[in-house]
Amino acid sequence: MDRSERLIKSTLVFAVGTFGSKVLVMLVIPFCTHYVDTVGMGTYDLIYTASELLKTVAVLCIPEALFRWIVEQTGGYEDMLSTWVLLFLMLIAVFSAAYWGVWLALRFQDALILYAMIVTGALYLGVQFGVRGVHRNKLFAAQGILYAAIMCTLSFLFVIPFSMGYQGLLLAILLATVAAIVFCVLKTTEFRGIRLDLARFEDMRKMLRYAVPLIPNQVSWWCITSLGRLAIVGFLGVAANGIYAVASKFPSAVTMLSSIFQQAWQEQAVLEYSASDRDLFFTRVFGVLARGLSSALLVLLPATAVFILLFTEADYHSAKNLTSVLYVGALFSAFSSFYGTLYMCSVKTEGAASTTIVGAVVAAALNFTLVMPLGLLGIGVAVAVSQLVVWVVRVFQTRKYAVIVVRWRELLLILAAVCAEIVAVYNTNSVGPLVALSLLGGVAFVVLNRALVVKAISMAKGRQ
Repeated sequence: MDRSERLIKSTLVFAVGTFGSKVLVMLVIPFCTHYVDTVGMGTYDLIYTASELLKTVAVLCIPEALFRWIVEQTGGYEDMLSTWVLLFLMLIAVFSAAYWGVWLALRFQDALILYAMIVTGALYLGVQFGVRGVHRNKLFAAQGILYAAIMCTLSFLFVIPFSMGYQGLLLAILLATVAAIVFCVLKTTEFRGIRLDLARFEDMRKMLRYAVPLIPNQVSWWCITSLGRLAIVGFLGVAANGIYAVASKFPSAVTMLSSIFQQAWQEQAVLEYSASDRDLFFTRVFGVLARGLSSALLVLLPATAVFILLFTEADYHSAKNLTSVLYVGALFSAFSSFYGTLYMCSVKTEGAASTTIVGAVVAAALNFTLVMPLGLLGIGVAVAVSQLVVWVVRVFQTRKYAVIVVRWRELLLILAAVCAEIVAVYNTNSVGPLVALSLLGGVAFVVLNRALVVKAISMAKGRQ
């Protein structure tokens, strides 16, 4: 099996366990709009967004360092896994003291569930990266299915018959996370050899040297994707943030497709980084990714508008126009993530931070400049532009690590078609034309990606 086929195979494995589960998680929130008002949804979004940031900051991004240092090993994982566990416990102890100290001063609401989500979320990240690092990809896919099934089932149970509102959604995430952690630990034999006396302080220093530069990178990404929520709450109100929360769930489809690929690509890229034809291989892979994701928007933009009009409450229908711009931001974020892999391969993580800081500055300036004249749409534009800035900066900065040739003419033509669709979706509130536009986009997607589709189908048939 050549490396392209190996990459496709790994991507398909992750897709089996991730695609269906991510779609369920993505759709559960819009369905819950029938039972949670815009204020409740806005509160849920703020708490969830805060937990996503703090779970990485609390442990100084060491889960990513764990993956980077064990993915190239062929055995003897116990020492590094033990080092990660001890370091995790030490960092969580420090974070817990700081967190509850802040709570004593501010007495903010939902402190206990937020804390539990941060700690379990940080542990879940480490477990996930550990499972991937020891090459247990099928197990990684299985735990994703389990997480989604539990999260969706409990969300409907807590929100509908128990009427727990936004707190029910948060509790469902927490319990699903705990279940997935337990499943991974029980099924991964490498975790059974973890002993704190095997931890090595030299490995701790190595992990921290790699991970600490990622903290400003993570914070900056949070600013790019989530700072707008603070502008929304401050200028437009919590209810408006509830609409934004629903709108932002749909572009996560692009993020989902990108993450499925990235999970396979990170491992492949590290192994291929020293190859003599590395630049050519990386260029080919990015070309397939850029063509596939950008053309997927031709289907997703009108299809999402149809879903919003048919399956959400009328109070949320204005999210239809916002999702289109957020999809574009998600596309550029996927491109940035691909180039971000080069920082992992070269162990130059400080470069990743410098590019996202630029994007964060742009996002902050545009969020507070555009929120009043354009409302929620202004926040969407700020996200899209800042993501574009990060990607363009990385295109130039990473040339010293690998030279990736972008097929600008093809990409710009597809993006022009996407822009035309954004205008069409914005000016159309009828389901029929939107369905037709989505079908037309589907045809375009198959035509543009026919070689990849044929190869994937051929490989799938060969496995039967």
